[in-house]
Amino acid sequence: MLGIVIVSYKNFKGTVDFITKELKKITLPWKVVVVDNCSDSILGEKLAEACNGICVQKQEVITDTNNSVFVLPVKENLGFARGNNLGADF
Repeated sequence: MLGIVIVSYKNFKGTVDFITKELKKITLPWKVVVVDNCSDSILGEKLAEACNGICVQKQEVITDTNNSVFVLPVKENLGFARGNNLGADF
C-alpha cells in the first residue's frame, strides 16, 4: 500500500486533475490524504466529491477504510511542511 500526502493551496482544479488522472496510472494500491490549506468544510466537501473521496476533520474516526481519497480542510495556511506533517499524522 502506497500512502500519498498532497498539500494543496487554493488549487481545486489542479488537485482534482492530479488525483483523477495521474494517480490512476499508479499500479500499486494507494491511499491519498489531501491537506486543503485555506479551506473550509464546504470547499473540502466539494473537493472530496470531485475526487470520489470523503471529507474528514483530523479528529474524526474514519469508518470508511475502503475509500482511497481523504480530504482534510484546514482554515489556515499551514504551509508545505506543517501541512505534510498533518497529512502524515492522519
